[in-house]
Amino acid sequence: VLREPGKSYGRVDELTPANRNLSLASSQIYDFESEKFTAWLDERKLRRRANETELDFARRAFLSIKGAFTYEYEVEMNRAASHVCEVGKSDCGGLSVLFASVMRANGLPARALAGCWAKSAEPGKLAGGVQYNQVHVKAEVYLTDIGWLPVDLASAISHDRSRDGSVSAAQTWS
Repeated sequence: VLREPGKSYGRVDELTPANRNLSLASSQIYDFESEKFTAWLDERKLRRRANETELDFARRAFLSIKGAFTYEYEVEMNRAASHVCEVGKSDCGGLSVLFASVMRANGLPARALAGCWAKSAEPGKLAGGVQYNQVHVKAEVYLTDIGWLPVDLASAISHDRSRDGSVSAAQTWS
């Protein structure tokens, strides 16, 4: 739902300190503190600018990744952010971890969430040579005064054919 400028939509709950810390932490997969990843961030200019809003930065990062990466699924693959940024491709899980890592590296809480599409698995439909059971991963970034914002890079890369990314951006950022 699009928000009207100037209209109040109520207060967004702040993250608890524990949830904020968890959503900003680095790990083996969210390895945004690695040399490889930080060099990639600097090269791609994916650092939040002085007067850039959280939303504007998240959209810029989304469009940067969408424009530079391809979707590829394999059953066994390295989905760590530093690896994904190096190879320039991944599946929904790796792309979500990459986006969340960019956000975390810039002090914005983010996470990848795994689930299933609201559609039954189709017998015999394969992905990477195994039964596809409608599993999907999206990222979320927590923005002040907005809350958790879902971001689906894999769908944007695989399905948006608009020249400027406006179709996926409008769907993702609404």
